[in-house]
Amino acid sequence: MAGRWRTAYKYSSLCLTINDAPAIEGGDATIAEDGFLVLEIANPGFYLVQSLVDWEIYHVKVLRKHLHLIPRDQVRTREFLHPSPPEVRVSTMPSAEFRNVEDDTRLLSDDEYFQKLIYFQSDGENWTLYHEYMNGGSLEYLIKKYQSVNRSIPEIFIWHVTAELCKAIAYLYFGWTPLNRSKIQGWDRIYHRAITPSNILLNYAPRNPGAVPRVGIESNAFPRIALCNFSHSALIYDLDAWLKPGLHPTEATTNDWEDVHHLGCVLRLMCMTHIPLGAGLVPGEHWKDEQGEHAWSHRPDSRLVRDANATPGPSHPGGPGYSDRLMELLGRFEWDNQRDQDVTTVGEWGYVAPTLDWVVDTLLFEAETMIWNFRRPGEKPRGHFTNVDVSWTRPLCPLIPVLYDDQDEDDPNVDPTRMEYLLKTQRRFMRNCELQFPIPKFRERDDNR
Repeated sequence: MAGRWRTAYKYSSLCLTINDAPAIEGGDATIAEDGFLVLEIANPGFYLVQSLVDWEIYHVKVLRKHLHLIPRDQVRTREFLHPSPPEVRVSTMPSAEFRNVEDDTRLLSDDEYFQKLIYFQSDGENWTLYHEYMNGGSLEYLIKKYQSVNRSIPEIFIWHVTAELCKAIAYLYFGWTPLNRSKIQGWDRIYHRAITPSNILLNYAPRNPGAVPRVGIESNAFPRIALCNFSHSALIYDLDAWLKPGLHPTEATTNDWEDVHHLGCVLRLMCMTHIPLGAGLVPGEHWKDEQGEHAWSHRPDSRLVRDANATPGPSHPGGPGYSDRLMELLGRFEWDNQRDQDVTTVGEWGYVAPTLDWVVDTLLFEAETMIWNFRRPGEKPRGHFTNVDVSWTRPLCPLIPVLYDDQDEDDPNVDPTRMEYLLKTQRRFMRNCELQFPIPKFRERDDNR
């Protein structure tokens, strides 16, 4: 068959620059002194870059402030109504590092369960934020990888995610940290309002040199878990008119139940990856029957966790066999008529989620106990960590372009295999620019069809 032309994005030689003297900025401006090399564009306004100063990779988000108040339902994904972006108002960056930011801000703890904001700059209307890069992708990506092969996620990893997310919620609502382990009286609550698998990132520690240990690599079973994307976040005293819709457009104010309910959704969803979509359900018996265009959004409310635990899958003929204690605790997030009713129509949030106190005092304690027992010092059986290794789901890192000068091609000290790298870019062709959307494209011939 003849080859076909396909359209692809071309951006490997873009060098993203910043304003020499931004009116508003904060954080470590040195990473931006020589600009950034664009590595990957996920969507307009969301991309990965590499600093030409420290050569570290950063997540970049480009946002726009509405200069005039508009109805909240007209606010688009990369827009906001507050004086500064929600991701700056609620971030790990101390306000002492801000310059000319006129807004109330709240500092997130520097613990590992929050993604760190490294630098931001703005002209007052357009904002560019640089967050730390996390190499493990999102929890959504991990769930989909397990789902694609109908394998169950190791129970100890579910406990690990439980503990880290509970710690994040404990800080947001009570000022709790692993050091003080207490709820601060009078703490002004912070609402995330979008706890979903796509807003939970993973990061794997670099491997130490040497032979693979007999029991496996512990960090591959327990990667760092961090809550990210505070674009829908709110402070307890925020005006409702400034809030973005969050996950529930009909909820025009801050609610305690939303973050707790969605914590439960994430954890229950992780217990169902061994079941093919729609398997064992009768089409039409319930509204959420995992059929049709929105089939994926029916989970996890389409199934009770105990039923899912007993449901066989291609790789688990008898079901995954999660512990009774895990099923009991996650069952607390289930609610009557969940298979036939939208959560926002319940009316009383106590029916759809346990209390915040229960999350911090009971669920967090149980998760930490399970993890400590699994990781406790001492002799481990063969394959102890290998059997629960989740690093096989880790996405490939972005391809890093090789920058070279014309004379490098004839330099005997330059590795020729390096010069044949897919994304090699001559420095003289590098152009300083700001990214424009839609992104410029090029056409290439695909002869492998």
